[in-house]
Amino acid sequence: MIQDMQNEAKKLRGDMEVVSKVARPTHQFKATMVLAYLQLLVNIDLFKNSQDPTERRRLLDEFEKQKETIRKGIRMLIETARAQKPSPISNRALP
Repeated sequence: MIQDMQNEAKKLRGDMEVVSKVARPTHQFKATMVLAYLQLLVNIDLFKNSQDPTERRRLLDEFEKQKETIRKGIRMLIETARAQKPSPISNRALP
């Protein structure tokens, strides 16, 4: 379980790196994404050290919510980058 959580966190980090290079988010947005990722890592560490099944379930649910929040941020960056791309029609000279 912990290994799966760590693997998912690594995938998210890779996605964040790629998207931030392509979409060029603002410093504030980038900082927010990094902080969300760090909280995800803290959550994994708390899960790893917890022995209480109820606490572990709560931490797992929180992990899933945080992971989805980061994914939404990544999707938003992708959509923003696509919207900022100039369309081929606007580059042509109109008759």
